[in-house]
Amino acid sequence: MWQSRRNRALLSGGIVLLLVLLGAGLWWWDETRRVPVLSVIDQQEVSQTALPVLPILAEKGIALTYNGEEPPIMQTQALYLAAQFAPEAASKAKRTGVVYGSLTYAKGNMVPAWMVWYQQVPLPSPDPVTDTPSLRVYDVFVFLDARYGVHLLSVWDGKK
Repeated sequence: MWQSRRNRALLSGGIVLLLVLLGAGLWWWDETRRVPVLSVIDQQEVSQTALPVLPILAEKGIALTYNGEEPPIMQTQALYLAAQFAPEAASKAKRTGVVYGSLTYAKGNMVPAWMVWYQQVPLPSPDPVTDTPSLRVYDVFVFLDARYGVHLLSVWDGKK
């Protein structure tokens, strides 16, 4: 009789321990599969039905059009990946915009893509001795394949 109580206590303790370990494992798995979220200051809101037509991109034969599809990778993942390709622009941009659509470029190639637009990135001062900030800024457009998260192309637009 004493032996069966001991076996039941061990069995119930083992089940509790198994549940705790399973819960901890599920929590760890959920935390490690998440993509870090960047803090985006003043993120531009863009209507998905009226994508911006930007002259600098049109001059280069690049167009982003609304495709009505659900993006395969999330917006936060696109922001994280774009920051890997243009870290200085990502960290110094005054504004950041992000748009999903079908990208057309290079002889009619069309792919679902994220466009991350880093706006008003200050140029380094031409004279590093002086502390006067540069009045010149530039924009950076980073295009990512929305299916695989790979970098497709980047465009720099210098402004005066």
